[in-house]
Amino acid sequence: MSVAVAAPVPQPALQTLEKAWRQFRRQTNALKKQPALAGQIERQLAQNSWQLLRQAARETLQAQADAASPHCPVCDAKLRQVQMPERTIQNQWGPVTLRRAYGQCPRCKVWFAPTDHALGLEPHSQTSPDMSEKLAWLATQMLPAQAAEVFDPYFPFSTGWTQRTSRPRRTTMTPPT
Repeated sequence: MSVAVAAPVPQPALQTLEKAWRQFRRQTNALKKQPALAGQIERQLAQNSWQLLRQAARETLQAQADAASPHCPVCDAKLRQVQMPERTIQNQWGPVTLRRAYGQCPRCKVWFAPTDHALGLEPHSQTSPDMSEKLAWLATQMLPAQAAEVFDPYFPFSTGWTQRTSRPRRTTMTPPT
């Protein structure tokens, strides 16, 4: 099994992150000047830091996507019919959208997104591997609807479990005649 080595973060991404950090510091300094309760301060800091971390994740993942070679991860053939679709992944700081190469391997006859393979993203998963692991653990501890009640207020996006599990499906079976 080969392990992908992370590419260094390119200079434009670092500049964007530095700009985001300066904005975070301005928001924090402004918060110091406003009277607020401890809980309000914590929530505002969490929201500001989530924005900063989501932007950092977006910039870093996009840098990885830009550095990925459009070759098949199985046989290393150059992909054909390469497109650049967007993919949105939910991580612990919210949704992150990136553009990445997606094409067909002429040898394997399979469509691949080399970036997804390099980042360890499952083909149809909507969450990052770390987020999937956290949600899976939480689902082992309680019913999905209960987990959503615990999880959703503390994260900047919804699990969607409350919509899918609010009512059990009823199925009717017709007895054989």
